[in-house]
Amino acid sequence: MTVPDAKESHCSLSGECRFVTHIRELIEVRAAANANALRLQAKEYERRLDDLNHAHKRADEQVKRTVSVEVYDVNRRNDEGRLYALEKQLTAEVARRGGRSEILAGLAVVLSLVLPLILKFFVP
Repeated sequence: MTVPDAKESHCSLSGECRFVTHIRELIEVRAAANANALRLQAKEYERRLDDLNHAHKRADEQVKRTVSVEVYDVNRRNDEGRLYALEKQLTAEVARRGGRSEILAGLAVVLSLVLPLILKFFVP
């Protein structure tokens, strides 16, 4: 926005011309400051949008690496079932051998001690 020059406005008094010139300068300074503020605001908006885009990409990557609760629960139940079946099989083998195998008996004891710890600490 430009204001006509003081000479073009045909001021009758020099005081009026100085006033108009001063007002014109103020308007030009304000217009320049507004333009600068808009540039800075646009730059800040661009920075924020860039940050949001990166955050969105990180969130998408996190979702790809995350397992749903339902899938986790199914896998956990399957693991618990396999561990329980293994414990039963080992106990049955020890019973079938009549306790003759000290190694199998020891494994059964270790498994009976370790299995609850595994379930307690590694399976929520």
